[in-house]
Amino acid sequence: MIFNSISSYNILKFMGLLCLLFTQFATAQSPAQSGRITGIVLPIQEVTISSSIAGIVENIDALEGEELSANELILKLNDASDLLNIQRYQQVLEKRLYDNDSIQQLYNEEIISEGQALESSIELSVAQLDLKQAELQQQRKLIRTPFSGVLAKLYVDTGEWVNQGDPVADFINTKQVIVRLVIAPSFAKGLQLGDSFQVFTDATSLEGSTFGIVDFIDPIIDAQSGLRRIHLLIENEDYNLISGQRVFASVSERNSATNP
Repeated sequence: MIFNSISSYNILKFMGLLCLLFTQFATAQSPAQSGRITGIVLPIQEVTISSSIAGIVENIDALEGEELSANELILKLNDASDLLNIQRYQQVLEKRLYDNDSIQQLYNEEIISEGQALESSIELSVAQLDLKQAELQQQRKLIRTPFSGVLAKLYVDTGEWVNQGDPVADFINTKQVIVRLVIAPSFAKGLQLGDSFQVFTDATSLEGSTFGIVDFIDPIIDAQSGLRRIHLLIENEDYNLISGQRVFASVSERNSATNP
């Protein structure tokens, strides 16, 4: 499968990040004044799954919003011709196996030359490779999940033609999420990996309180805004936090990794 990073899902997310950046630019210079910094929830993993082969969508096996395990089937392209090729190569391989057994017996009895026996072995190997290639071609018609997560969006429906490289689904993992914050360099200077912040889903109350661990501190200050990005990693097994949601990190409720 080919994972294409361009999709309408990602465009909407990008526009949301731009809005967040403008909001934070006005407040991030002095976070202590408000006591809380606005952040946006992002999946720990997200991909746009594209088809590696052209074909007609025969069946869709998963629904948008459905939680799926790794390597679980999302949809299948019509593979009738591929299954016929597999059957054909299975028959060819069966014949090559029979022929090769007979030829090896003749070689052991010194009735045929070593070259003839070698030629038979090569033909058998080629038949095995042809069958393997046909099976791999058929597997390309089965579009599966790359990791455990949630099917965020489907771009195709049953009966539609899909070209090679066309996006077919957005897939995300939000059992862990990242909260992206954009803060003043003076505030970021005192942070280190492993520091924790209390995070709230409401700007003014204690609603939805959880803790996020500093997982990334951008080594570069953005030239246009003069701000730095940091990421907080949060466990989200109950899916309380949703990708794209705005949350608020408390400046006062921060614990240093070196001083628990």
